[in-house]
This record gives sequence, C-alpha cells and structure tokens, in this order.
Amino acid sequence: MKTIVLLLVMYLLLMGHSVANVVAEDWPEDWEDEVEETTEFVNQVRREEATRFRKLFSIGNEFDASIFAGEAVGDDEDASSKVESHGRRLLQAANILDDQNALLEFKKGISVDPNSTLQGWNTSTNQDHCAWAGVTCSNITNRVIGLNLTGVPGAKLIGRINPNISSLSSLMSLTLTQHFLTGFIPVELGNLKNLKLLNLHDNNLTGSIPPQLSNCTLLQSLDVGSNNLTGSLPRELAQCTQLVKIDVSSNNLVGEIHADFGTLRNLSSFLGMHNDFTGIIPESFGNCSRLESLALNDNHLEGTIPTSLENCPDLQGFLVGFNNITGTLPRGFSKLQKLSIVYFQYNKMTGQLDFLQNCSGMWQIHGENNNLTGPLPTFFGKTCENLTHLFVSDNQFSGPLPGSLADCPQLENIGVSNNNLSGTIPAVFSKCPRMQNFQVDGNRFTGTIPTAFSNWSNIEYAYFQGNDLEGTIPASLWNCSKLVQLHLNSNPKLTGVIPPEFGRLQKLQNLVVFNTKVYGEIPATLGNCSDLMNLVLNNNSLNGTIPETLGNLVNLTLLILSDNQLEGQIPTTLANCSILQRIDFSNNSLTGAIPSSLQGCYSLSTVLVDNNKLEGQFSLDMSNMSKLQTVSARSNLITGDLFASLATLNSTSGGNQLGTLDFTENNLNGAMPTTFDVEKLSSLHVLLLGKNNLQGPIPSWIWDLPNLQVLELSNNNLTGTLSGNFSNLHGFIDTVANSTTSPDDSSSTYIQNVVITVSGRTVTYNTFLSYVNSMQLSHNQLMGEIPVDVTKLVKMTYLDFSWNSFTGNIPENIGDIPLTSLDLSNNFLSGEIPQSLTKNAKLQTLSLSNNSLSGQIPTGSQLQSQNISAFRPGNEDLCGPPLPLCTFESGHGNAFTDLFTVPGFVVGFFTGFLTVAFTCFFWKPAQNFIHRR
Repeated sequence: MKTIVLLLVMYLLLMGHSVANVVAEDWPEDWEDEVEETTEFVNQVRREEATRFRKLFSIGNEFDASIFAGEAVGDDEDASSKVESHGRRLLQAANILDDQNALLEFKKGISVDPNSTLQGWNTSTNQDHCAWAGVTCSNITNRVIGLNLTGVPGAKLIGRINPNISSLSSLMSLTLTQHFLTGFIPVELGNLKNLKLLNLHDNNLTGSIPPQLSNCTLLQSLDVGSNNLTGSLPRELAQCTQLVKIDVSSNNLVGEIHADFGTLRNLSSFLGMHNDFTGIIPESFGNCSRLESLALNDNHLEGTIPTSLENCPDLQGFLVGFNNITGTLPRGFSKLQKLSIVYFQYNKMTGQLDFLQNCSGMWQIHGENNNLTGPLPTFFGKTCENLTHLFVSDNQFSGPLPGSLADCPQLENIGVSNNNLSGTIPAVFSKCPRMQNFQVDGNRFTGTIPTAFSNWSNIEYAYFQGNDLEGTIPASLWNCSKLVQLHLNSNPKLTGVIPPEFGRLQKLQNLVVFNTKVYGEIPATLGNCSDLMNLVLNNNSLNGTIPETLGNLVNLTLLILSDNQLEGQIPTTLANCSILQRIDFSNNSLTGAIPSSLQGCYSLSTVLVDNNKLEGQFSLDMSNMSKLQTVSARSNLITGDLFASLATLNSTSGGNQLGTLDFTENNLNGAMPTTFDVEKLSSLHVLLLGKNNLQGPIPSWIWDLPNLQVLELSNNNLTGTLSGNFSNLHGFIDTVANSTTSPDDSSSTYIQNVVITVSGRTVTYNTFLSYVNSMQLSHNQLMGEIPVDVTKLVKMTYLDFSWNSFTGNIPENIGDIPLTSLDLSNNFLSGEIPQSLTKNAKLQTLSLSNNSLSGQIPTGSQLQSQNISAFRPGNEDLCGPPLPLCTFESGHGNAFTDLFTVPGFVVGFFTGFLTVAFTCFFWKPAQNFIHRR
C-alpha cells in the first residue's frame, strides 16, 4: 500500500509542476524560496541534502560532488524511484541537452589539457555527461548543478572560460581553481541565478571583477583570489546579501573598499590582502557580527583600525600588516575571546599591548616595525595557553624580557629584536621545549648566554647579536642538534673561543660571530658541518691558520674571516667549495700566493684579500668565473703581469661581470699590454693599480673601457703622452645605471669599500651604492699636453694629474667638468688659468702649485676662496686674490698703476729728467747750490 501511495504522489508532482518548480524542489529549503510540498518523502530528501551542504560549507566552501549524488539505487529499488527518474528525463530533456552543449563549449575553450581531464567529455564514447569528470548532476532533475575542475601540479588546464558556461542554468557550484586559465571572467556568469559558490582561485585571469555577478543573489562564496585582476572591487557585489565568504586576495585591485560590504550580515570571511587598495578600513565591518576573518594586509590602507570591530565576537583572524595604518589597536579587542591571529606589522601604529591579556584564544601576534612602547606583556603565560608566536621586533619596547612568557606551554617563536630591552636574558626560557626561533638581538641585554638553552631540542634560529653580552660562547649549545642559524656578532664583551664541539651541528647553516673578543684558532671541526653556508668570523682576535677542512663545506657560499690575526696560506682545498660566492680574508697576516685553484670556484663573485703579506703572481684562469664581480688585493707583495690573467676573461656579451679590480700597493711590474680585447673588461667600473712598478705608456685601449668610472694609476713609472679617444669613456660621460649589488646579507660589514687618495687625503666610498668618478694619474713621468678631450668627462668628480711632466696650457674648458677636486700641481704647465673654472661651483680642492702659470687669477668665488697653497710655490707670475694684487688692471688707462707699465715708465722718466734739468739751469737757488758744491 505504501508503494502505491508513493507512486501516485510522484506522478502528481511530475505532472502538476513546471520545470522551474521541479528544479526548486531539488534544493534545500534554506537555499530556495519556500515551496509547498505535499509529502514527507520530498521534504526528507531536501533536509538530507541541506544537511550535507551545510556540513561541506563549514569546512572550506569547496564543492564536493558526493553531496548531490543522492541515494544509490540498487536492483531492489522500488517502483516510485523508477517512475520519478523516467518522468524527470521526459520533462528535462531539452535543458539536459543544453547542459551537455554548454560543457562541450567549455571544453572548446581549453587549449591544453595535460592530464587529459576532459578527454572523457565526448558524446561518441559517453553520452551521459553526468558521468564526465568533474561534473555533478542532480539526482532529481538530472541537471548539472556542479562543475569542479581543480588543477594539480603538472595537470593544469590552459585556456579561457567560455561564456556559454552560463547555459548551465541550474549550476550551483563552479570550481576552476589552480589552473592557467587566462582572459576575463565572463560577465555572463551573472546569469547563473542559482549559483552559490564561484571559485576561480589561482589562475591567470585578467580584467576586472564583473559587477554583473551581483545578479547571482544566492551567491554565498566568491573566490577570485590569486589572479591578475585589476580595477576596483565592485560595490554592487554587496547586493548579494547571502555572501559568507569573499576572497579577492593577491590581485592588482585598486580603490577603496566600500562601506556597503559591512551590510553583509552573514559575512564570515573577507580576504583582500596583497592588492593595492587605498582609503580606510570601513567602520561598517563592525556590523558583520559573524565575521571570523578580516585580512587586508599588504595594501596601501591608511587611517586607524575601526573600534566597531569589537562588536564581532567571532573574530579570529585580523591581518592588516604592511599598510600605512596609524593609531592604536582598539582596546575593545580585549573582549574578543576567540581572537587568535593578530598581524599588524609594518605600519605606523603606537600604544601598548597590555590590554590583550584577556584574549585567551591568542595564537600568533605579529606587530613588528611600528612605534609601540611600554613594557612587553607579562601575562600570556597564564591566559594564552595557545600562544606560539610573539613577534614585536623593531619597536620601542623597554624594560626586561618577562620570564613569565616561558609559562606558555606551546611557545615556539619569540622575536623582540631591535627594541630598548635591558637586563639579562632569562634562563627560564630553557623550559620551553617547543622553542624554534629565539630572536633577542639589537637590544641592551647584559649578562651571559644561558647554558641552559642547550635544553632546546627544537631550536633552529638563535639571534643574540647586537647586545652587551659577556662571558664565553656556551659549548653545550652543540646539544641543539636542529640549530640552523646562530648569530652572536656585535657583542664587544663576548670572549673565549669558538667551541670545537660546534662541529657536531650537522644542520648548522649560519655561524656569525664578528665584532667580539673571541680568540683562538678556527676549529678544524667546523669542516664537519656539512650544511654550513655562511661562516662569518671577522673583526675578532682569531689566530692560527685557516683550516684546510673548510674545503669539505660543499654548501659554503660566504666565508668572511677579515680583521683577525690569521697566518699561513690560503687553503687550496677551498676549490672544492664550488658554490662559494664571497671570500674576505682582508687585514690578516696571510702569506703565500693567491691559490690558482680558486678558479674552480665558478660561483665566486667577490675575492677580498687586502692588507696581508701575499706574494707571488696572480695567475687565475678566469675563463669560467663568469660571476666574478670584485677582486681586491690591495697592500700585498703580489708580483708579475696581472693582465695575463685578465686576458682569460670571457669576452662574450654577458660572459663576465668583473666590475672592480684593486691591486693598489703591490709589486706589479712591466708594461701594460699595448693591445687588449676591451670586451673582456666591458663591465669594469673600477681599476685601481696605483703604487706599483708599472712602466711604459698608458695604452690607448684604457680610454675605450665603456663603463670605467674610477681609474687609479698613480705612483708608478708610467711614461709617454696621453693618447686615445676619451669620448669612449662613457662611465665618465653618461649616467651609468650600476647593476652591481651587494650579496644577500643584512650587514654592511660584508660590503666592499674602494679607497682612493685625493690630494693627500684618503677617500673611501662604497662600490655597491654609487661610484665616485675619479681619475688619478699622479706621481708618474707622463709628458706632453693634457688632452683637450678630457673636458668631455663631465661626470668626473676627482682629477689628479700632479707630479708629472705635462706641458702646455690647462685645457680652456676644464671648468665644464663639475669637479670636486682638481690637482695639476708639480708639472710644467704654462699660460693663464682658464676663465671657465669660475663656473664650477662644486670645486672644493684646487692645487696648481709648482707650475709656470701666469696672469691674473680669474675672479670667481671658488678660486678666491682657495688657500694660497693652491697656487704657490711656483707660478711666480700669477697674481690676484688670494695672491697679492696684480700691478695692473686692464681697462683702467688713467689709473695710478699705469705709470708702471712700459709706456708709462718711459713718459714718467723723461718728464722727471726734463724737470730736474730745467730747475738746475734756470732756478737761481739751484745754481748757487751746484756752484757751492
């Protein structure tokens, strides 16, 4: 009897309702308008599907085909199910065909299907599109209600979203995530009146978000994050009053976030991070009483954090870092018991954090790089049992580091770097078994590094640098077997030796101990740290030799041992460190030659061995050292022909990057080659070869180096004239965009400086920032005239041709160069000082002494402000300020001083003679005087 009743009910339903009503009956009551039902059977089906969807939505809004699969129909299915299925197919045949065609049109828009996901979408092999991959149909209407094609690595669809997909009029869920889909989001998607979930996350979609999506009034989840969308966030989307989730993150959206989104009463998640939004955080978000996640980090937002957010009791995640937000965290946040993630780093916020003590659900706090003040919180240990992260570096916190924080049983990460904290580092933190990251650097901590920290079995990063710690480095830290980075630098009172036990730290990547009083030898056991990448031990009191075992460190990229008392030779075993990028052994007492085996370090970018006792020839084969940027061996005893090694450089465009070469103050000898392939030195910016024994003329190819900006050849035995085309020195003429950058590190200690001598004083500047254009040729035996073309080098700052044998005049247009310093002293220059020098307002230092210059010094503030030593001794025929006044001034013929010109003197002489003679012969008193004599 029950079966007959059910059959009759289903027949009446199928015959008495339109297609639209049948579709409506297909979905749960909280998704569609209320429809009158006459049987408990249909209501039961709707309740079951509603329960399944709600369960799915609560765990991430992903579409699961199984929730629409309905009950499985076996061999014993009753007659009512058969009648229902047959009737539905009859009524929906036309719409079903439309669905199939829409899917085939979508397939046409896909140009690449690497995993053959859509291969089965073929009516010739399978006419039932409901069985196609990713397609879900209703058990009642057989219409397509879900399309879920989520990409996986190596199987991502390439193509566009065909607008004909809008023909799937019953579609409720569209998921096309993690593909390479391009083009616009079709505006036709706004025709999908039943759509509740739209997920296009992680594609390459462009254009704007269609405001037509506001027509999908049942939409509950909109996810278009991680694309390349532009334009603004359409205000119209706030008309979708059922929205629970909005994700527009990681796009290029601009403009303000409209306050209308604060009217969405069901909104639980608003993700807008990683865009270019401007304006303020709308106060209206406080009306979203169900709000759980608000993520707006990495935008350009301003203003303050709305206090209205304290009305969102379910708020768990609040992320507004990397904006321009000011003001304080709202004190009302103390009422949000579920608040667990608070990111507000890199803003301009002020105030304290003490009011967060009641947030018992707190998990992570990131407040770095603000202007927070006061003491650090002391309360998390008792009220925040879930706290794992506390990062508040780069603020203005003062006082001690509270040991009570160690009561947090889950604490894993502490970052309080660069504040004004003082006192000792509490040893009680050793009882935090989960500690992974402990950053207390850049404060004013005193005392010692607690030996109890060796109990940390999970510690990976330990930063103690930049404090006032004393005592020795605890050898027991070798028990921290997971330690990856240990930074102890810039603690001037830290002493003792580097523990040999550190050789047991197999995972250690960074050991940074510079600017301390650490002494003793570098432990040979460090060669056992197979993962070691950066070994930085400069500016200590280390002695002994560089261990040969360091050659075992095949992952070593940075080796900084400068400013110590190391002796012996540079180990040839370093050639085994094939990815080594930077060597700095400067300011030690190393001997021997620079090992030719270093040519096997193909990744080397910087070699610094200044101020040692190295000798022998520099004989590196640089043909495979394509990344080499800087070689500096200043102040050693290196001999031989440097250019023989330079000739091995790769001349192919981009084949080498050598930008700085400094061999000042060595014993290089011989003549520079008369010819050279300048393409091999096309990247050279700095060439410093002063204070050597180089002989012969300066070859003309030197003036063809296109990027040269600093040339130092002083204090050699160079002879001959300056010949060549100065117009090819584009580094002295054009504004050169320097591509040379410093290595990936955070310390200026690693940055190489170039030192030149300007008029007896040392000038140091950084080669990785901006070059000072300088040409130093002093203390040689150069002769002939100064080439007129030198005046084309309009970017030059320092010019020193002193102590040579130059003759002739100073080039007339020398003032066209905005020099800071000009030294032409101790030559045989003659003629007048060019008038053009008065145009140079930047001239600070001038030296023209010990030449044969003459005439009046041109009137100009920069010349008259010079000291007399700029012109004397020598130049005896120069006059005018700052020297004594000249005895004539041109243009004033009736001046008294005209008497001392040649014509004036002759006229004066004869006038005086005739006057005396007339007096003697015709004036009687004079005659009497003469006769008495």
